[in-house]
Amino acid sequence: MSNLVPRLGNRVPVPAPPIVREIQQAKTERRAAEIESVAKLTSLEDQAKAFLTHQALSNTAALVNQAEAHMQTAPAGARYYEQIIGAYAQGAARRIGNW
Repeated sequence: MSNLVPRLGNRVPVPAPPIVREIQQAKTERRAAEIESVAKLTSLEDQAKAFLTHQALSNTAALVNQAEAHMQTAPAGARYYEQIIGAYAQGAARRIGNW
């Protein structure tokens, strides 16, 4: 049974000196500030990406509406309208995806 009992005697843990606690507190605060900074940056990037996506969708819809109007006056350009809109939409999607 003596092998199971630690041989520390009556030792009481001694608290760390104030300077050690201050250093640990400073490290903790720095790490918390880093985490907060990363979270804010991630949120800002996400908001920017959502804004760009919204803008690209709105622009694509406007181009489609414009192409539909042009179809009434110049139907021969239909295949070009489609190519132009497709090129714009693909480029916008690629830029947003590569953000």
